[in-house]
Amino acid sequence: MKKKYYFIIIGFILFLISIITIIFILINNINKDKQKLNKKQEQINQEYNAFSNKTEDFKEIRNKFLTSLNENNFYETFSEVYVMLINNLENYEQVLDDIKSNSTNLVNNCQIVYNNSNTNKKCEAFNYNYNTLTKTFLSDVEIFNKKIEEYNNWAINNNQSPLDKYNANSEV
Repeated sequence: MKKKYYFIIIGFILFLISIITIIFILINNINKDKQKLNKKQEQINQEYNAFSNKTEDFKEIRNKFLTSLNENNFYETFSEVYVMLINNLENYEQVLDDIKSNSTNLVNNCQIVYNNSNTNKKCEAFNYNYNTLTKTFLSDVEIFNKKIEEYNNWAINNNQSPLDKYNANSEV
């Protein structure tokens, strides 16, 4: 009978040790997950600030492009400024490509909801602005290409060489 009690006590002690070990492992894993999540949130905050700065560059380049496009509305001189407009558009596209290549972590990490409202707000703002930048660029290319179409219609009637439309190289 005594042996039976010893086995029961030893079994109970082993059961308690295994439960405590499992609880310790769970708590340890939860702490590691929290650390990873905090690191991701910190990374999002830092990368969002860099994204915001690049967005300002995007706005400046866009304004430069639109100003040069709108200042040159005369068909007679449009072919002379065409190369400058294409260069401005290529610079504009390059800034967008830079933003996209530097934002891959934000794109990947902003797909979930965090327990930090500041991080969630930055992710929402990033997703909205990222999509807006892309749509804005495509819209501006469309405006440019419509202007080229109008010029080409004029050029055909006035014995001038037609100009090529702009094809975006980036994966927009």
